[in-house]
Amino acid sequence: MQLSAMCVATDFGKVLVTYGDRAELLKEIVRQQGGNERVIEGVFTDTLSLGLDTGVFTMGELWEMVQVQAAFGALGLDDFFAFWRQQYQPIVPVVEYYLELQKKKILLIAVSDADEFGFEHQRRILRQSGLDFGAVFVSYQRRKKKPKLFADLVVFLKEKGIEPSQCVVVDDLHAQAAQREYGFIPVTFDGTTQDVSVLRESLSAIFCGP
Repeated sequence: MQLSAMCVATDFGKVLVTYGDRAELLKEIVRQQGGNERVIEGVFTDTLSLGLDTGVFTMGELWEMVQVQAAFGALGLDDFFAFWRQQYQPIVPVVEYYLELQKKKILLIAVSDADEFGFEHQRRILRQSGLDFGAVFVSYQRRKKKPKLFADLVVFLKEKGIEPSQCVVVDDLHAQAAQREYGFIPVTFDGTTQDVSVLRESLSAIFCGP
C-alpha cells in the first residue's frame, strides 16, 4: 500500500555528501604539518564536537586551539579549510535522484547536525548540482542537535499544513528517532555504504505515483 507523502527532510552528511571523522581528519592534517597528532585525542572531545555543531565554537577557534596544542608552525586558516573540505564530496547518484524528486515538485528540506563551515560548504556543493532546499534546519544555527532539531521542523511543516506523517526523514542515524518522537516516515540510508537503488526502493513504497 502506498502512502501519501509531500516532502523529504534529508540529512547531508553520508546521505548526499561524503563525510569523514573530524578527529581523524584533524590528526591527518597535524601529521602532514609535522605536529604531535596524539594531542588531538585531548582536544577533540565530545564536548568540543557538540560545541561546533551547536555554534558555541567555530572551526577557526578549533584550529587555533589545535595549533597551540599540537605545537607546529603556522598553517593559515584558508589552507586549513582547504584540507578540511576535501572530505566533502557529492554522492552523485543520490544527488541525481533528489533532482528527479525536485522536478516532481517534492519539497526538499535539509536537516543536519553540522558546524557552520562544514554545512555551508556542503550546501554550496549541492547548489552547484542544482538542488534547491525549501527550508534548512541546521544545528549550528538553532543551537540544538537531532532528534530535538526535528521539533523545529514539525512547527515549520504545520505552518504549511503538512503533518509529520506526510514527510519522509532520510537519515543515516536518526530516522527511527524522528518517527518515534515526532511521527515522521523513517528511511534509514547511508549513501557511503548503500547503493542509491536502496533509497529508490524505499521511497517508491512511500510516494504515490511513478
